[in-house]
Amino acid sequence: MTGSHATGNDPMRDTAPPVRTAPRVLVIEDDDPVRTIIGRLLTGAGFEPILAKSAAEAEAYLTESISLLLLDFRIPGSRGDLFFYYASSRYPILRRRTVFLTGDTTAEVERMVSHTGCLLRHKPFVNSSLISLLWSLVEPGSRPQMQGRNPTG
Repeated sequence: MTGSHATGNDPMRDTAPPVRTAPRVLVIEDDDPVRTIIGRLLTGAGFEPILAKSAAEAEAYLTESISLLLLDFRIPGSRGDLFFYYASSRYPILRRRTVFLTGDTTAEVERMVSHTGCLLRHKPFVNSSLISLLWSLVEPGSRPQMQGRNPTG
């Protein structure tokens, strides 16, 4: 054999497919059981959840590697909208990749969230609906193939 095949340096063979990492979702939820359930749901759906129970804890996790923000409107030490403004000023991509969760159905919360331009989902939420919404916010083609699994149950 001659050329690159003779030396084992086949450029086509040495090129590994790009590794696709799971989108990282910063979840801010002060209710421990709800936070745990959301974490499991996101993991099963192909996301990498980063779980925080307060604004202060979430601030420590806030980096450019965060793809999505999923936050309760009422969080210890802050409000969800205030944390959103802070986070999106540091990482503008989060302006269009944030979803608020709340059990508060008052007009005041609806108004405050609408000022952010973000989406709002009320608790309790339908798992499959939330997962579909989150996938629609990340880059097209970033959803991993999940053969033989129904992660949104």
